[in-house]
Amino acid sequence: MNIESKARAGFTSIMLRGGRMTKWKGQVASYAPHVGHLQNVSVAAMAAALAFGGSVALPSEALAQDVTVTVTDPQVPVDETNNGNGSLIINAPNGVTGGTTEPGIKATNNSPNADNITIDALSASGTSGMVVVNNGTGFTSITAGNISGSTVDGVNVTTSGSDVTIIANQISAGNVGVFVNNQGSGDVVVDVANFVSADDGNIANVTVGENGGSVDLSFGSAFGNDAGIYIDSDSSDCSPSAPMAQI
Repeated sequence: MNIESKARAGFTSIMLRGGRMTKWKGQVASYAPHVGHLQNVSVAAMAAALAFGGSVALPSEALAQDVTVTVTDPQVPVDETNNGNGSLIINAPNGVTGGTTEPGIKATNNSPNADNITIDALSASGTSGMVVVNNGTGFTSITAGNISGSTVDGVNVTTSGSDVTIIANQISAGNVGVFVNNQGSGDVVVDVANFVSADDGNIANVTVGENGGSVDLSFGSAFGNDAGIYIDSDSSDCSPSAPMAQI
C-alpha cells in the first residue's frame, strides 16, 4: 500500500493523494490516483477511497458505508461526490464560502443505489449557496442559517429520491431563491424563518413528478424582481387543489 496522508487546512479530515490500495479485509480492491477529503467513515481502510471518484472496486460492505465530511474553515467551499451506496453527510459548523467562482456547497449522490444527503451548515455562500444532486433513493435534508447565491440560485436541489426538506433562516439569490426538481417519491418542505429574495428569477421554483408528494412552502417574507412563486406538479398529492400555481 502506497498512500500519502496529509492534513488539509480547514478540514478535520484526511486527504489521500495517489498511490494504490490493493487489499481490504483480504479482498482485492483498487484505488486510482485521486485527491479527496473525508472524515468518520466507519470502514477504516477502503471506504476512504469510495466517495471521491477514480477507479474503485469494492466489496458490498464498503459500498454501503456512509460518508461524513466536516469542514471547519469558513473560507473554503465544499464539493463532495459520493459514488457509493450509503449516505452523504456534510457538516459546516462555521459556514463555508465559494467566493465569486464556486458554490458554497456542492453535494452529489452519484449512484442510483445511494441513500440520503444531509447538510447542516451555519451558512453557505458563493455563486450559488448550495447545489445538491441526489441520484439515489433517499431523502435530501438541508439545515442552514443564511444561504446566499450571488449570481445563480440560493438553493438548487435535483433529486430522484424521496423527501426534500430545506430549513433556513434566510435565502438570497442572484437568480432563483429556492429551486427544487423532485422527480422522486417524496414531499417538498421549505421553511425559511426570515426571508427569501431573488434578483432575476422566481422566489421559489418547485417541480414535482408524478410519483411525488405534496409541496409546503413557508417564508417569513419574500421579495423578487421577476416572477413570484411557481409550483408545477404532476402529482395528485400536490396541494393546493390546482396542480400548477404561480403567485
